[in-house]
Amino acid sequence: GTLLHRFSCHGGEVLRLYVPPPGVSTRVGHCVCGVASDHSVTLLSLKERRCVMLASRQIFPVTSIKWKPLDDFLLVGCSDGSVYIWQMETGHLDRVVSGMAGQDVLEACEEEAVGVGASGGGGADQTNLANPALGLLRGIRHRNMAAIKMATQRGINQLQGPGDKQYQYQEKVRAFPLVVDGFRTNQSDPEGHILFFDVEALIVQLLAEEYSAMSPGTMEVQGLTNQAEYDRIRALTKVASPDTARKITGFLNKVKDTADSRLQAGLTNTASPETQRKLTGLMSKVKEGAEKAKGELGKAVKELEERSGLNEEQQKQFAEENALRPNSLQLEINLTLEIGQLLLSVLHAWGLDKDLDKVAVNKLGLLKPKLPVSFGLVSKSGGMSLLLPTWSPGPASSSPSLSTEYFTSLGHWELSHSLTTQHLLSLIAITNTLTSVSNASFVPEQERKRKLVRQATHGAMENSTTTDTSFSRQQEQIKTGWSLLSTLHCVLLNEKVKSLGSTKHKKLLVELLAVKWQDRCLQVRLAAQELLVAELKNLGPNGRKCLVEAWSGYIPKYGDPPFQAQGNSGPGNGTLSNGSGGQMSNHTNGGSNGAAADQLVDEEEEERPEDDDPSAAAARRNQTTAVILCGVIGALFDMEQEKSGSKDSSLCALGVGMTRLTAKALMYLVLVPANTTLPLHTPLRRAAIDLIGRGFTLWEPHLEVSKVLLGLLDMSSEAAMWVPSQKYGLPLTPVADCCRTARHALAAIARARPGVFITSVAKEIARYNTLATNAQTLNVNLQMHVLTRSKAEVLHVVEQLIATDSALSEMRDLLTDVVDIVLHCVDHNHLKQRPLSEVFPPIQTFNQVSHCTATRRIAVGTKGGSMVMYELRASRMQNIPAHGAPVTALAFNPDGKNLVTYSANENKLSFWQTSTGMFGLGQAVTKCTKSYNTTPVPLVVKWNPLRSPRLVWVSNKTVTLLLPDGTETRFNC
Repeated sequence: GTLLHRFSCHGGEVLRLYVPPPGVSTRVGHCVCGVASDHSVTLLSLKERRCVMLASRQIFPVTSIKWKPLDDFLLVGCSDGSVYIWQMETGHLDRVVSGMAGQDVLEACEEEAVGVGASGGGGADQTNLANPALGLLRGIRHRNMAAIKMATQRGINQLQGPGDKQYQYQEKVRAFPLVVDGFRTNQSDPEGHILFFDVEALIVQLLAEEYSAMSPGTMEVQGLTNQAEYDRIRALTKVASPDTARKITGFLNKVKDTADSRLQAGLTNTASPETQRKLTGLMSKVKEGAEKAKGELGKAVKELEERSGLNEEQQKQFAEENALRPNSLQLEINLTLEIGQLLLSVLHAWGLDKDLDKVAVNKLGLLKPKLPVSFGLVSKSGGMSLLLPTWSPGPASSSPSLSTEYFTSLGHWELSHSLTTQHLLSLIAITNTLTSVSNASFVPEQERKRKLVRQATHGAMENSTTTDTSFSRQQEQIKTGWSLLSTLHCVLLNEKVKSLGSTKHKKLLVELLAVKWQDRCLQVRLAAQELLVAELKNLGPNGRKCLVEAWSGYIPKYGDPPFQAQGNSGPGNGTLSNGSGGQMSNHTNGGSNGAAADQLVDEEEEERPEDDDPSAAAARRNQTTAVILCGVIGALFDMEQEKSGSKDSSLCALGVGMTRLTAKALMYLVLVPANTTLPLHTPLRRAAIDLIGRGFTLWEPHLEVSKVLLGLLDMSSEAAMWVPSQKYGLPLTPVADCCRTARHALAAIARARPGVFITSVAKEIARYNTLATNAQTLNVNLQMHVLTRSKAEVLHVVEQLIATDSALSEMRDLLTDVVDIVLHCVDHNHLKQRPLSEVFPPIQTFNQVSHCTATRRIAVGTKGGSMVMYELRASRMQNIPAHGAPVTALAFNPDGKNLVTYSANENKLSFWQTSTGMFGLGQAVTKCTKSYNTTPVPLVVKWNPLRSPRLVWVSNKTVTLLLPDGTETRFNC
């Protein structure tokens, strides 16, 4: 029982131990192989009592260990299908093999590893694992980011307690978009196969291959990311004081110069040798310390300048130099595209449109099936039901091609509602993905040329000017072909099938599409939204009204916030859950009679525990579906009726009562705290956020607008700094996805009702300022306040509103509130040396705002004719009556002592002078010194806010009034 040695090599808990097989070298034979949760693999020598090899480059979890003693190789197989081949003696990574080649390498190993279970090595219960602090320390020591993240997450989970663990959504490992299993129905048919298609994995691989060819700058230009824009705005909200940096630098220079002068001033004349030696050493240390501090400060200032966008040219040059360049032109056959070609060829409705079939074969490269295909279903628990055969034989015909065409055009869509829904969902999602990846096709020559152009332009094919005309025309034809294919299955399928005389056509399941409204995969999400909107449009007003009546009984009834977090509750008290179950969402395509069988696998992204009460689970699923369906109908159809000004209430599916209930349910989903029934970042919550943004005009009378906006701002600030745009197709983490959806909803709300957004945020900022004055008394941590954490997001939305022409009129009327928001978000240290128009350029749109850096005052003209003066030094403001009509323009003179205001409606220009008490004490007094009558401005100028007069100071005493028609008039104060 004596502890001989302790190995501390892994950054995570040890999961498995392996013993080397016979035949390895003597040194390796005295080792054991350890596999840890941070995906690292070690060889630990029991004889030498040290780590012989540390293999820590695996990105995905380790699934198998194989040995090749003759070649001195250790093979590490990972869950993504990749195989890492390590040299055991040297510890070097020889190569990485993936795909089928990796499987062949593993199967070629004759030696099988023998697994030995260690105590606690495979424990799934985190309570039996090591302290997370120890794992964090080991991860930092070995510089293993994966181990650091895992240890941090474990520590957070332990702090949260065991109640939240069962609802932590784990991302599934999706390795292969296609898995082929043998299927033998009888002795005479030994070649039957089942093809399992993972649609999400296929989409992810297509997008990953496309994005890998793009540099970060190209992704920014393509609109996939907007990191530079957010970094620029975020830098304005951070503390950065160039004035303080300059003062500290000057002080350090003085210290250094003083030390030099003291050393050179002849201290040796009055000091003893011992004192001289001590002083010399002291001054040298002072000089060295000052130089070191100055260097550190210079680095910090340079970093702040880069973050604030001052070195944009340098950053652009650096990005161009480090652009992603392919090492070689890889033009081999793309297995991912071939899998997509096979899946689309099976799902396409051949025979409904002869002309489109020709385009699909010649331009898109689809393969027309020669025999019918069987389909089946895969349940959420993994059970498969395969029906053979599942198609109707159709009219008697000796030609197998006619039987196949009858099945693909009619029989395919007469099988099952679930199959129709899943197949159309998969087909449209993959079609949209191929369109987004530079209009890819399955024709080898076209794809080869597309790859060459993509690699030559580093992925920026749309913005490239070097492509020839023939390639551009080819890309347009491919894009048109995919668009026609998507339109056929999304919009025209019902009419086409009915025109062929089908009476058994299975329509889409709107319940399943509602659950997929905010699927984790963006392409599946967009396809579900397109199909649901098209199906609801086909139903017409009466059909939508019947649908609302059918689901209205499941809408829960809520009051007003604040909402309290609830535990597990039944259906009677109106608690919603994430409605991801209830439908068989995993579907299989199978085959017989020698034909290939295809199986669709589109599993739900979340793992939820089984509910003890099936009726309660069904009730919650119905509530979820009812809320999303009513929200979609109200946001996309009823709101359009209100916008058109139609007074016919029969066209609105939701009445006043249902509109109020739906709005309250959506608000509840956005604002309710996380609990065991409804976690924080789920598809249901994302759907509520999205629908509130889409239909805000309809829901507004029934919402607590300020609380909804604060809730959305809170979610927008929860994710890390890098959150891609809505065009980025790869799946995100639940936190990042919720953040992206909340940002999109905020922008939609601001565009729909800019006045409501500005007024609500300004009121909350006023409350925040009142709270800040009493923060110490109330013992409040303002750094955790939502308005502190979401400054960058608020400023970004304001910038977008100013860039929207339709919102300028309302923002001009609420200019004081706009300036209050901007001053709250921008750190005031930026305004010490730079004017507001330079720090936040969009404010230049309004000529009623002027900032003087000399006196640190900001003047704002209002619609009521008054002038609001902000004293940044004293953190106060005063309202000064100036005109009897709205202020059109104002401006400070260069020294800040005089201010000029102009009102176009009043035809009056006034000069103002600000005086302070003795020694600058007391409150500043602003008084009018002179007024002039001006020529009337044409009505066209008054009606167009983009053509507004401006005031420009020529000198400290002379100002020029510039009118939109080009006339200039000078006035002296």
